[in-house]
Amino acid sequence: IRHRDIDAVLIQSNPNSIFNAVLLKLFLRKPIVYNVYDIFPGHAHKIGVIKSALLFNLFRNIQKVLYSLCTRIVAMSEDMKEALAAQGVKSDKITVISNWFDTDLFEVKPYEKNKFIKKYNLPIGKFYVQFAGVLGYVFDYDMFISAAQLLMPYKDIEFLLIGDGNLRDTVLREIEIRGVTNIRYYPWQPLDIIADVYSACSVGIIPLKKGVIGNGVPSKACQLMACARVVLNVVEQSNYSRMFESENIGISVTDYNPQTVRDKILYLYNNPEIVEKTGSNARDYAFANFTREKNTKKFVKLLRELER
Repeated sequence: IRHRDIDAVLIQSNPNSIFNAVLLKLFLRKPIVYNVYDIFPGHAHKIGVIKSALLFNLFRNIQKVLYSLCTRIVAMSEDMKEALAAQGVKSDKITVISNWFDTDLFEVKPYEKNKFIKKYNLPIGKFYVQFAGVLGYVFDYDMFISAAQLLMPYKDIEFLLIGDGNLRDTVLREIEIRGVTNIRYYPWQPLDIIADVYSACSVGIIPLKKGVIGNGVPSKACQLMACARVVLNVVEQSNYSRMFESENIGISVTDYNPQTVRDKILYLYNNPEIVEKTGSNARDYAFANFTREKNTKKFVKLLRELER
């Protein structure tokens, strides 16, 4: 492709994006759209990956240079937009385009026909609380294990832990040490049964460490919603947390208290009609706001504005 045929460049966020932006600014001189998947180094600093204040300030100043080189910045949420604005990025330079799901891939898979349920021969009559995703630094595994431990007396409630990551062995060892017997662990599943995985629960729990919301957005939330599942977040107060309550599409626990999480799960367990209604609301909301078709159109609109 010839340089003169390029109208704009889209950069996906990563710690090395500054080098791409500098080279593009020097040699191509076309509008740059920076798509921020998570805010660096804020994300890494908040969850304790970057502990040095010197390194944090160095990386943050580099990111400010990156933001200044970009024509437009795409954030995935209003919380991320506010975090970028707090770092000096002008609000009119930021466009919010949410994460999305593939409508061809995500649909409700009933237990009776669910490939994941059948694959592992899971009892159909149980009330499953599921975390499926990366077992890494943003996952508050202590909250997950503590909530499960508090619910051990309820034999019809079980927790599904599905996935892999650099903390997998730590998490499984902690479950064993604490003697928590109501957590079933399963490895990563093939992509072609991802809808079956997310449909194999009544509640999808997303316990995140403090500081994640605002620097990123959990991608699994809209996917769980697309499968008509209740999302139970454990996050700080934010636009993200309030959305679930105001739209009646899930629950957000913001006090980081395992007892509160336990109480919310028991509330849902004892009120199946609320689980069904909330899950239905979540699916409707997901299709109204988070589909691939709707959000790629927003990207197209943004790029055409730059072209003009």
